[in-house]
Amino acid sequence: MNPGFITYVTDDKIVYYGTFKMINSFYHFHPDIPLYITTTKDMANELQKYRPMTMGYVNPIMTRLIADEHDLVVHIDSDVIVADRLDEILEGDYDVAVARNNSDQKTAGCGPPYHLDGAVDVFSYANAGLVAATKKEFWDDWVDLNAKNFGKYKMHEQDNLNILINSGKYNVKWLDPIDKPLYYNIASAYGDPKWNGHPEKHWESWERIEVKDNKLWLDNKQIKMLHYAGGETLDKFNFNRHFTPEVKAHLMKICRVPKKCTGE
Repeated sequence: MNPGFITYVTDDKIVYYGTFKMINSFYHFHPDIPLYITTTKDMANELQKYRPMTMGYVNPIMTRLIADEHDLVVHIDSDVIVADRLDEILEGDYDVAVARNNSDQKTAGCGPPYHLDGAVDVFSYANAGLVAATKKEFWDDWVDLNAKNFGKYKMHEQDNLNILINSGKYNVKWLDPIDKPLYYNIASAYGDPKWNGHPEKHWESWERIEVKDNKLWLDNKQIKMLHYAGGETLDKFNFNRHFTPEVKAHLMKICRVPKKCTGE
């Protein structure tokens, strides 16, 4: 298998999203796998081909740019930290691999879960920040469905992704089903439902993350990825905000942040 990972980020968001931390953490665990970074000019060149278009429908358009070069193509959001080897993505026989959007407590962060207004199970609704596919056709189908359903659903391309993976056309692998001791993507980030979606409270759970055997653990589940999705916090992946000193030191190491820096 010839895997390739790809992300997109506008020039004005690279620092805000902490994209260099994603890049460094990815190569810490996968130095032999290419990670493609597309930015504002790349996006402008591609998105001008589609009308109508908003940033809510960019993912498959940019991701399929490498589908002719790799037989496993993986979109990874730019506001992510890779916390361990992503072997569950690199192994197995599947067409599409995805990870949960909603937490074990049936919330999206500290707000109500997303699940296509009940059309899919709470634990079977995927987040679009991590999507892998072994078939180029999948990315084409997602682009087409976005065009067909443009503006129809609250979560835009993410809702269309969930319609597609529940269509029965593709063999779908869940990377972090509720009964597996793993957290991928955003399911590890949640807060007390009493906050009712407060944009600064989605990540309360991260305060309880522990380092065991040089790996991150929460709720007796190993964290493979931290995804700072949701909310409008002013400083994504400021390591001084949500993490214990031990976890901060671990994250700074895998993200190659010098010890004398603050980790902000």
